[in-house]
Amino acid sequence: MRRTFVLALLLLLSLGASAEARLAESAVVQFTPSASAYTSGQCIGPAGASAVQTLAFVAPSGQGGALITDAEIVDDSGQGPNVDLYLFTAPPSGTYTDQATCSLAAADEDNVIGPISFTSFTALGTPKTARLGSLLTAINTQAGAPVSSASVWFVLVSRGTPTFGAAHKITVRLGGYADQ
Repeated sequence: MRRTFVLALLLLLSLGASAEARLAESAVVQFTPSASAYTSGQCIGPAGASAVQTLAFVAPSGQGGALITDAEIVDDSGQGPNVDLYLFTAPPSGTYTDQATCSLAAADEDNVIGPISFTSFTALGTPKTARLGSLLTAINTQAGAPVSSASVWFVLVSRGTPTFGAAHKITVRLGGYADQ
């Protein structure tokens, strides 16, 4: 635990600002996926719509940087499917549609971060949650992918065959630090 803290502090300092110049950030998106079965490799998004979701993460554009420290997915249907979370530092230009096979568009290759893979969910009654900490993924730095706005975008990709059911929700949360 102490080693992880020291590593995180060193990484923050290497991004060009002291720990005091950073703000803790958290961004949350919740959506209702399709009630029909998904297959492995399909995009998961709001039923019948674009699977691209926006997180207002306050990653500074231009100078500065942000550090994603943790990510969490809550599935209130209790499926707890294996999924990959692909982050983008600019709005994706490819077509990523709910329940369509997900293929990364060539134009999006320079802006993608990921995947962040969720493979182990814990039951909280019916809902299941998966949380990954100590990610330390840098964005908008010389060593990371530059961002064009204060948001990041994401697409979830199924790595199983979940059926979420009507009116169930998926919640995605990112936590991290950004320059003031």
